[in-house]
Amino acid sequence: MVNYQVTLRPVYSCPADEIPDGIKVPQGWRLSWHQVETWKALNDPEIDVIFNTAMTGDGKSLAAYLRTLQGYFPIMGLYPTNELARDQRGQIEAYIQRFQPTDQPRVNLLTGPELELYAERDGKTKAIALETRSKQSEILLTNPDIFHYLHRGAYLT
Repeated sequence: MVNYQVTLRPVYSCPADEIPDGIKVPQGWRLSWHQVETWKALNDPEIDVIFNTAMTGDGKSLAAYLRTLQGYFPIMGLYPTNELARDQRGQIEAYIQRFQPTDQPRVNLLTGPELELYAERDGKTKAIALETRSKQSEILLTNPDIFHYLHRGAYLT
């Protein structure tokens, strides 16, 4: 029997050639080209929706939250499961610790059951509870269900 070994290298994402003005990164940190392009798109008032299709583990979350790590910029992150949103909250909190932004962004998770409890506890409608929770968050992590119901007007009644 022949012992055969295959070594696969990780996916390589090209580093950015230059970092735009306004971005401060921790010592020894390099951004990828797609993170810089996402930054540029977030700062372009003509762009409403951004799809970053980089590979898994290639820094899409950092690209999305980088502007909030540089200054006040509220953002809503949608994740397909509540567990993934919880995992991302930990990752974002690690970014905050590493980047040390001057404006400490508040990171909050909002699930359907939490929204229900929040509204009941404070005697509010879900719409008011959602508005209050979003105003208490620079980074609000949720799932597409809440976003869907919000835009259908389901929380207004």
